[in-house]
Amino acid sequence: MSTNAETNLEKLIDALPEVYQSIYLHGKLIREGVRANDFERLEVIKNYIKPKQTILDIGSNVGFFTINLAKLFPENIFVSIEKQYPYARLQQELIKLEGVNNIILIHSEVSTEWLCSAAQACTYFDVTLLLSVLHHIQDAEDFLTNLNQVSKSFIMELPHPDESRVCGKDVLKQQLTLEKISQVKPVFIKMPYEATTHCDTDLKRSFYYAESPNYQRQSIFPYIGYPLQPRSYILKADSEGLVIHKSHLNQDIKAIPGILISDVAQIGQVLMPSYETCIQKIETEFDRLEQLDNVADLRPWNILFTKDGLQFIDYQYTNDLDSNLKFNKNQDLDLIKNYLKSIFRIHAKPQIIIDGVFFQLYRTGIARVWRSLLQQWSNTDFAKHILVLDRVNTAPQIPGIRYCTIPYYDYNNTEADKQMLQQICDEEEAELFISSYYTTPIDTPSVFMAYDMIPEVLGANFDEPMWREKHNGIKHASAYITISENTAKDLAQIFPDIPLESITVAHCGVDSLFSPASEDELKVFKYKYGINKPYFLLVGASGDYKNGILFFKAFSQLTSRYGFDIICTGIGGMFEPELRTYTSGSTVHILQLSDEELALAYSGAVALVYPSKYEGFGMPLLEAMACGCPVITCPNASIPEVTAEAAIYVNDNDVEGLTNALCEVQKPTVRQSLIPAGLAQAKKFSWTKMAQTVSSALFNATLLSLNLKETNLIIFPDWSQPEDELGLELTEIIKELANYPQSSNTTLLISISSIDAEEAAMFLSSVTMNLLMEEDLDISEGLEIVPVGNLAAIQWEVLLPRIDAKIILPNEDEQALAEVPVENLKSYELHSLIDQLSISS
Repeated sequence: MSTNAETNLEKLIDALPEVYQSIYLHGKLIREGVRANDFERLEVIKNYIKPKQTILDIGSNVGFFTINLAKLFPENIFVSIEKQYPYARLQQELIKLEGVNNIILIHSEVSTEWLCSAAQACTYFDVTLLLSVLHHIQDAEDFLTNLNQVSKSFIMELPHPDESRVCGKDVLKQQLTLEKISQVKPVFIKMPYEATTHCDTDLKRSFYYAESPNYQRQSIFPYIGYPLQPRSYILKADSEGLVIHKSHLNQDIKAIPGILISDVAQIGQVLMPSYETCIQKIETEFDRLEQLDNVADLRPWNILFTKDGLQFIDYQYTNDLDSNLKFNKNQDLDLIKNYLKSIFRIHAKPQIIIDGVFFQLYRTGIARVWRSLLQQWSNTDFAKHILVLDRVNTAPQIPGIRYCTIPYYDYNNTEADKQMLQQICDEEEAELFISSYYTTPIDTPSVFMAYDMIPEVLGANFDEPMWREKHNGIKHASAYITISENTAKDLAQIFPDIPLESITVAHCGVDSLFSPASEDELKVFKYKYGINKPYFLLVGASGDYKNGILFFKAFSQLTSRYGFDIICTGIGGMFEPELRTYTSGSTVHILQLSDEELALAYSGAVALVYPSKYEGFGMPLLEAMACGCPVITCPNASIPEVTAEAAIYVNDNDVEGLTNALCEVQKPTVRQSLIPAGLAQAKKFSWTKMAQTVSSALFNATLLSLNLKETNLIIFPDWSQPEDELGLELTEIIKELANYPQSSNTTLLISISSIDAEEAAMFLSSVTMNLLMEEDLDISEGLEIVPVGNLAAIQWEVLLPRIDAKIILPNEDEQALAEVPVENLKSYELHSLIDQLSISS
């Protein structure tokens, strides 16, 4: 094994939460695991495997059994399922290094629903190995029953309930009793090695096996494409690897296994190695199909990727298909190309990783912000540049957005999480990372999104993991985005190393569903919740800084309070007992409302009362105004940015002032002023505007490594010319700019798109060294010299407005210039530029 392979393997092993199975490579122990007796278990299992079976290994961990059995049974097919990404990724590397070619590796969660999908992908599995996984499944009993309908036989290992370190103790004790298992599988054989190992003799911890006299020797795939007639795709193995047999055509297709895929439905789509070949074949096939009359639309399930090339299947249009399934070359070609890019991990540069961790943690306003941003980006080119990390399938699935499912975030294991994030960034060649809530990789540059500085301003325990990671994220970041001017000011004040002018402010928007409701809609809403009086609305008023107590004290002072109800939403299901003393005689409705119902609540309220002491933005204020709801609030933090002149303001400790405001807001003249002002103010905020601001800030952050300064210049040297001529050109330019009085405020960008980056760096280093030796000119003390490689078009759009001029060279890289829109750049000969710079300074 090469040094690089060893190093990569060590990194993957170190990223594991726990080394459970021992890790071997070519029979050599690489890392010992917690569990013993793996080889004894292997000896037992192999005796129950029949030739040419398809073996499904669920919860395969690092693949010890899968890999060793695959080597012992080269004619069998092994489908290895592992839900935890670090284990699946290590297993993928081990499969490659071991050189086994009869394993399909899948990174997937396993559940009853998954099992149904598996049953559709393979009519049944001949043997299912449930190795320490069934006790992780909460619906284990139902899963076992379903499994019996799919599998002809299975082997299962169960730990003793009292010894299990995982969350499945209750499952083991209540669902997976021997009695219940026996109802599903009638025949069990006790493994002979149990008496001499740690397993109990009374079968509390053991392997179970059901004989299957009528097992099949092949795994049958369903039709792939349109179900015009029954079609089976039979998975086989030969000496060269996997074979997919299409029974209706009596045709064998050789396929390449060992690809890490993310869903059981992709089992039949095993990749061929060349993206370029696929694209060429698809374009040729589409040109041919365009000449035919009876072609249905082509989707990813109409193609198979194989060692021998791309295979098109089931594309004939017939009368039983809907008219909207007719072939559309441009539409279908774009869809297939995008699918190929996803499969082959070919994505627009730069790639930006977004950790959707907040969706796992909470469903509050920050989740609304990121859902709205993703929805806005889904229909733009920016979607091509992002990958959303979906924590255990908690992120909203928005068409047009690319996702990668990753493990649950654990505040008790943040270092391992950082390593995993860095590994993903490396694999995706990501240039930038941004988290929805304070996670970070190790090395990849990141942007920090600040929603508020409440813990810092109001005081918090910064030993708590959440706030500790927030500060780690701030320190790790290269750039910053906040959702209000006030939050930006607080961030810069608390962290003085962050210049205020470097922070991008991106105000939140408001969804279109937040708009004034009709009278009929309000009647239905009030009837549903038994609201019979005019009402004041409080949203998210729990917590000291939300200051809800001020409203209740003021409400108790109203002489007309018995004529009003109160609606509280977004505070959970409890109403603090001490607050009831202020609402005697009035009904308080504690409601959990959907967004649609919340819009109705705003629309029908006398006013939203929002006496907060601090807000990072104040989403309910904006939503209320958009619904034509008058707002009473306090002029604190970011609130005036949102409500401007469209609200009644009171101090956050002024009970009498708020009592007066509750009276004032009932006056027709006041309402006639506030409502239109609020509607007009709400129109100033949009998710579209925020999405554009954030995406621009992220693209800008990908250029931070260019170290742009007050004056930024660019050259496009012809790297193909003789080295001595190129050296003279670059030496003259660098020397002149380095001697320019304002050189310390100048960056020289040098295009290297047509040359290897390391080769260019070595050449530029030799030029600067010669200047130091011959001219005693130390470039490191002033002029910034930065090589610029292949940037995406969107990056050039961001960069070019910040470049002051292009220096014209005697010999230039014409191809690079043709690819970059430099026509609007000012261009100067070197000496003319120096004169121009001297005049400007």
